[in-house]
Amino acid sequence: MHSPSTINSQPADSSSWSCLETLPGLIALPRVWHARLGEMFERVKALILQDHPNRAQLLPCPRGCGLAHDIVCRQDGSLVATCCGDPNRPREILLTPAEIMPLEVSWPKLGRALCQALGLHSRFRTLQPPNTVQFGAWSADAVPAVLTIQAYPCAFRCVVSELVAELGRPFMLFAPTSNHLDVPSLGYLTGVRAAFFPLDSTVLLNGDGRLCPVKAPEELFAQFTPERKEVDETAALQ
Repeated sequence: MHSPSTINSQPADSSSWSCLETLPGLIALPRVWHARLGEMFERVKALILQDHPNRAQLLPCPRGCGLAHDIVCRQDGSLVATCCGDPNRPREILLTPAEIMPLEVSWPKLGRALCQALGLHSRFRTLQPPNTVQFGAWSADAVPAVLTIQAYPCAFRCVVSELVAELGRPFMLFAPTSNHLDVPSLGYLTGVRAAFFPLDSTVLLNGDGRLCPVKAPEELFAQFTPERKEVDETAALQ
């Protein structure tokens, strides 16, 4: 668990996680993901992204004019968008089918990767708050491991309050970063003995495209692990 004095620590690949909080729909064209992720793009794509079934209709201008341009399919099958940021010099932008197929975050893929890295029992279900899932559980007490990805602090605070009311018990809350964790949210979590774990200081994306924990899961989640005596007594009763 992170105290207020430590929640801002960030490993070197924190931008891979923080970019998730800059895309409200968790979906974008490949060139947008690439611009946000840089050299991490291919690894993140393989790990947590999937193709969206519908082709994009608009192209955020790669020339930086600030507009989005209609994507047109010509009679010969070629795809093109026209930038008219400079009305005197319109410019056609040729596109490939792969360039206009959006990529979106796959919650099941992300959940499985986190469970594997953190030694959690896989337990996936979509929760009531938006962009929020339970992806796993920890220890014999089956402490819920919950992930939420929000773009705005007010949305994050609302999700935390809903989770506290819905679960009403200790749980582990994960989010890409601690940027949205404020005093009210921390108070809600403390009230039910829940803990917050920002992914950017909990797991790292290594060179072969796998997630690995910054500390052993037993150390990270020590407060949620039953005492050995309690476990033995439970087994004896069973």
